[in-house]
Amino acid sequence: MENLNNKGYFIIKNCFDKQFIDDTKNKITTDNVQTDMLEFVKVMMNQIGNRLGTEIDFLKFRVSNNNNSVDAGGFHRDVVCLKKWYPVITCLTYLDDTVMEIIEYSHKCRNLRYIDSTKLFNNNKKRITLKSGDIMIFYSTLLHRGVFTNTKSPNRRLVQVFDCFEKGHDFYHDLISVLGKERNNDLMIKLNKINFTSYIFSMYSYYNFISGTSKKDDKYFANKIGYSMISSDGFVKRWTYEPFNGQPQPLNVYILNPEMKDKNNILSDEFTDEWRWIFYERQAVYYTIYILILLILLIFLIVYLFLKK
Repeated sequence: MENLNNKGYFIIKNCFDKQFIDDTKNKITTDNVQTDMLEFVKVMMNQIGNRLGTEIDFLKFRVSNNNNSVDAGGFHRDVVCLKKWYPVITCLTYLDDTVMEIIEYSHKCRNLRYIDSTKLFNNNKKRITLKSGDIMIFYSTLLHRGVFTNTKSPNRRLVQVFDCFEKGHDFYHDLISVLGKERNNDLMIKLNKINFTSYIFSMYSYYNFISGTSKKDDKYFANKIGYSMISSDGFVKRWTYEPFNGQPQPLNVYILNPEMKDKNNILSDEFTDEWRWIFYERQAVYYTIYILILLILLIFLIVYLFLKK
């Protein structure tokens, strides 16, 4: 728990019986899920509650198998806190051995100057190896990313539970979700498995989340929408929960906890495009322009030196 409060995360090792994990793994293929994963999630959250000494509420979950890199391969936060920080957590259970990267202490760092964000990255980036059956718990504002370049295995089965609060601390009134905007997921999955492109994406996203907006941007948008926390579904769609009836269920979709439907606030379409521009797209455009300018200046310098000879 000290690690959670200080560095922003902690890990519970070997949390499940091996047979239970193996049985679950066998029901998650590269294409679909052959069981009711809500039941697994409830067992998982009970384990976490026992460790934390409290019950945990959660809003949504996702099951993936090596296909969530479309929005998890770059550094990101699961929740953005605009006006003040909230103790919202994300809980992950890995069914296969894998690797994560995190930026320790970043859960309360936002709107940093570029020089400070570079120092934070250089001093606190940590690569973590997780084993099958491990649970990782972290504040949803912690910068983190999955690493998809270090294995040729077809499986990276993962259960993610989002927007979690200690029961009785109902902050859902100040949390709003942005529905996912689907794009060419197959291409992004492939690019995030290549070291060079994965590195480029991770650095773009890191600087965007840590330095891409100002306190003025945060205050402006929070006042405009009337909420202080935003939980984005990224580039993944939602699927309405249905009890398992023998039919395959989809992978890599967000599934709303049916017991929390009344807590599910959705950002309206009129604000969604502005949200994506301010908090995602704007800095990517600026970074691209800066890089192009530097490349042009470099070319001019090379030509100048060549002609001078």
